[in-house]
Amino acid sequence: MKKKVFLSGIVSAVLVQLVAFVMGEARQGYEISGYIGVGLLVLAGLLFATLIATRRDVMHNAAPEDRESQRSMLRIGVYGMLIGLPHFMYAFGYFLFTQ
Repeated sequence: MKKKVFLSGIVSAVLVQLVAFVMGEARQGYEISGYIGVGLLVLAGLLFATLIATRRDVMHNAAPEDRESQRSMLRIGVYGMLIGLPHFMYAFGYFLFTQ
């Protein structure tokens, strides 16, 4: 399933660039992909609680959850990361090679 999610991230990055190219703003395609990539990676970081400056036990004690909701949150974070990674890699690569 994770391969399909990653491939859907690649396909969506290509579609964003194609739509931007058809609209005549090919340069904005990488900017939009960059915003999507950074946004989804930040969302994944928040869901994994890696961007929160507190100890994990404090955070878990503040909002008790059942095991299924923790798995669901982890799954959403992984899928967001796998979709956002191709967008980020494309935008970063485009930025590096055009500057």
